[in-house]
Amino acid sequence: MILTNNNNEVLLLKQKSVNDYFVLIAGYHKPGENIEETAIRETKEETNLDIVNIKYMESYYYEKKDSVMFVYHGVCDESKFELDVTEVDDAMWVSTDKVVSKLRPGSIGEQAFKKFIG
Repeated sequence: MILTNNNNEVLLLKQKSVNDYFVLIAGYHKPGENIEETAIRETKEETNLDIVNIKYMESYYYEKKDSVMFVYHGVCDESKFELDVTEVDDAMWVSTDKVVSKLRPGSIGEQAFKKFIG
């Protein structure tokens, strides 16, 4: 999920398992959900932010886990987030011109964001 706010910033998360890099919001699909519902639920669970607009962007094959990653762009009206500390260690809003420098080079997040900013 590329989650943006009204200030044209992107929310990036930090997780222990990812080491030095920030990541986009991500999660796993649950049975009975459509993919949009998964993206909205995962965003709410990890940040307590509500998405007011969501749009599918594209999908990527994730070889490491032999799975498909679906990328969405979501917009929220609010910038104040509350992290689920069991899933996320830190988060910050980043201006679009600084996002790529915070993501792991070659990651799906980096590839998706580069396409997003065109």
